Amino acid sequence: MNPAQLIPIASITKTMTAAVILQLTEERRLSLQDTIGSWVRARAHVPGSITIRQLLDHSSGLANYTGTPGLREAIATDSLRWFTPEDLLGFVGPTRFPAGTRTEYTNTAFLLLGQIAERATGEPIEQLYRNRLWSRIPSEELYLPGTREAPGPVAWSQVGGRVVDPRGHIALLSIGHGAMGVLATARAVAAWGHQLFGTDRILSPAMQSAMRSLRPAAGNIPGESGAGLGIRSYQYLGRTQFGHSGGSTHGTSLMLFDPSTGITVAVLMNQSGAGASHFQLTPRLLEIASGGR
Repeated sequence: MNPAQLIPIASITKTMTAAVILQLTEERRLSLQDTIGSWVRARAHVPGSITIRQLLDHSSGLANYTGTPGLREAIATDSLRWFTPEDLLGFVGPTRFPAGTRTEYTNTAFLLLGQIAERATGEPIEQLYRNRLWSRIPSEELYLPGTREAPGPVAWSQVGGRVVDPRGHIALLSIGHGAMGVLATARAVAAWGHQLFGTDRILSPAMQSAMRSLRPAAGNIPGESGAGLGIRSYQYLGRTQFGHSGGSTHGTSLMLFDPSTGITVAVLMNQSGAGASHFQLTPRLLEIASGGR
């Protein structure tokens, strides 16, 4: 392992998709109150009446496409298949609850948000990331599969006790898109977190405030205290941080921005499941970086 290697950041990708959506909101190219039916076609189990805000704060009620047995079977059947967003939406099951009545984490919402951003601009989501969000980060340190060859070395990962090359599992790499698709270096993720939360280069103060409007968290993530628009809040070291975690077959991650010190810490690991310790390591590094405060 070395700092130049790309590792899947999984759901930290959601912070990028949310930032693009909020930029487009401020540009009046869309509204958080728009229904998704005004941007993408309605289909079974994806009601067109759900709003963009409900996608962003996980109150849509949409079932999680990555949790369906059908998708797992399709991946196992053909590990080299490339899944498009349209393919993946075909795996969405019945809605879990009426939109707006409660919250439940779902990758489906951010798969749709990526499509909406593309429809609103006429540009692919990777190009939107690159032009709007990644311009101050070295281009070889961020990568969304499907648009070009990996710009740098990809870290091998530990899966079921075996060491594997993620690029040999095209099906798994292709199921993320705007929900959980990006690979990056830890340095790039830390730089992204600092720009998003610590400056006004990405979002205006008004949009940052909207992003940080919190609902109660589900309570299944260590330290997590609230859910905003594409971000999460945490309570480590007795104070609030903002960021997001990520978990996939080929890697786990956590990004934290600490407003009281202005420090951003990102940890990426080429492990998944019980062997990963990103929820312990990241706050410990933040504690060290902030001098024990």
